[in-house]
Amino acid sequence: MRTLVLISADLYVRNFVDTGAFAALDPDDTWYVASSGRAARPETQARLERLPTYLGTVEDPRPRAVDRYRRLRTLFMAAARTRSRTMRHKLSLMPRLDRTLYALGALPGIRQVLRRTMLHRAGFSPQLHALIERLGPDLIVAPSGGFDTLVWDGLRSARALGLPSLMLTHNWDNLSSKGLFPVRPDYLGVWGDQSVEHARRIHRFPAERVTALGAPSFEQYFRHRPGSTSSPFPFRYALFAGCFAPFDEAGALRRLERAIDAAGSDITVVYRPHPHRMPRRVPDLVDERELSHVILDPQVRDHYAASFEEQGGWASADRRRLKPLLPPLDYYPALLEHAEFVICPLSTMIVEAALFECPVIVVAYDDGIHPNSPAAVVDYEHFEGIDRVDGFYVCRRPEELDESFIRLSGGGIRSGRPLREQIRWWLYFDERSYGERLRSWVEAIARREGISEDAERLPAPQGVRTS
Repeated sequence: MRTLVLISADLYVRNFVDTGAFAALDPDDTWYVASSGRAARPETQARLERLPTYLGTVEDPRPRAVDRYRRLRTLFMAAARTRSRTMRHKLSLMPRLDRTLYALGALPGIRQVLRRTMLHRAGFSPQLHALIERLGPDLIVAPSGGFDTLVWDGLRSARALGLPSLMLTHNWDNLSSKGLFPVRPDYLGVWGDQSVEHARRIHRFPAERVTALGAPSFEQYFRHRPGSTSSPFPFRYALFAGCFAPFDEAGALRRLERAIDAAGSDITVVYRPHPHRMPRRVPDLVDERELSHVILDPQVRDHYAASFEEQGGWASADRRRLKPLLPPLDYYPALLEHAEFVICPLSTMIVEAALFECPVIVVAYDDGIHPNSPAAVVDYEHFEGIDRVDGFYVCRRPEELDESFIRLSGGGIRSGRPLREQIRWWLYFDERSYGERLRSWVEAIARREGISEDAERLPAPQGVRTS
C-alpha cells in the first residue's frame, strides 16, 4: 500500500516523524513531501533528508490560496456555531460587521456558492497535484492543526483524483474550535473519544470513518521509567506552564510571589511561557530580577526575551521574524516528573502533567484585561469535565489561586485516583504505540477502500522528486 504523507510544518516533523508515528507503516511504500515555507528550516530539512523516501518540498503556502482558505475556515466556523459553543464564542470576538457577513455567508445555498467560488480562485497546487498524479498513492495522510494550506491543497487533489485521504488531528481542540473542513478528508485519526464525539456531532462525520489514536508527542510518557531522570533544578519547584491565549501571566506570578512570602514557603515557581503565545493587550514581561521566588525556565528564556521590545512590552511589530521555538521533547519528562505540581492557565500541559500523575492548579479566572482570558476559555468544549478530575484544582477567582498553591506546596489535597485514567476521555492510549495504532487504522481503511493487502509491490516511483 503506497502512502503519501504531507508535512506542512516543521512542528509535524518533531511531533510525528521524529516520534515514530509513521514508523510502523511500510517503510518502502511510505513517501513524504513537505512545505517549501513552513517545513524548510535547515535543521528540519536535514531530518527529512534522512528519510529514504523523502520527495522534497512543494510550493507552500501559495499566496493565491492563503487568504481564501482562511476565509473559508471562518465561513465554515460560522456554519457550525450552533453545534459548537467554542466556535460561537470565537465568532463573538470578531467585529460586528464581519460577524454578520460571515453569518449571512454561512447560510445554506450561499455557503456552497462561496465555497465553490473561493476554491476555484484558490486553484490547485500545480506542483503537488502533478506529484500525486505521478506517484499514484493508495492513501494520502496529513497531520494538521487546522490551518495548513498544504493539507487543503492535498485533500483537494486527492478528491479530484479519486484517492482516499486521512487527516491526523494534531491538537486537543482541532475539531471543536477550528471550523468545519472546506474540503473534507475521508477519514480522521483523533486524540480520544471526546474528539470522536466532536467529529460526529459538530462535523457530522460517520462513526466508521473516525478513530481515536492518541497523540504521538506524548508516547514517550507512556514508556517513561519512573526515577530515570534527574531534576533540572536543585530545589523544590512548581511549574507554571503559560498558555497560548491572551492572559496576564505576570500578574498571576506576582500573586504567587506574595503568597510564597506570606506563607514562608521554600518552593520556587519555574515559569515556562508558551513558545507560540498570542500577543497581550498590556505588557506582561516577567523580569526575574524583580522576583525572589520565580525564575524563567532556562530552555525558553532567550526566546521569551526576544519576543519583547526593549521597552518591556510585547513585540507588536512582527512575531514572524522570530523563528518558531520547537523545544526538544525529551526535556519534558524530567521537568514534569520532578515538579511538585503544575499551575496552568489552560493548555495541553494539563494533559501532560496528568500523564505524570502531577496535580494541576487550573487558572480559570478573568484577568480583567482580555476578553478571551481563561475565564472564557475554560468553557470551551474540549475542557468539558475538567472540574470533575480528582487532582485538578480549578481556580475561577484569583484568591483561589493563592489558596490552592499554598495547600499544594505544603503537600495537601493530593489526588486519590490515578490522573492518567481520569483523562482517557480526552486522550486514548493502550499497550500499543501510536505508530502501531495508526498502522491498524490504515489497514482498516485499506480494507474499506478495497485495497488488497496481497497486491504486488509497486516499483519505486520515477521522476517524482521535487527538489
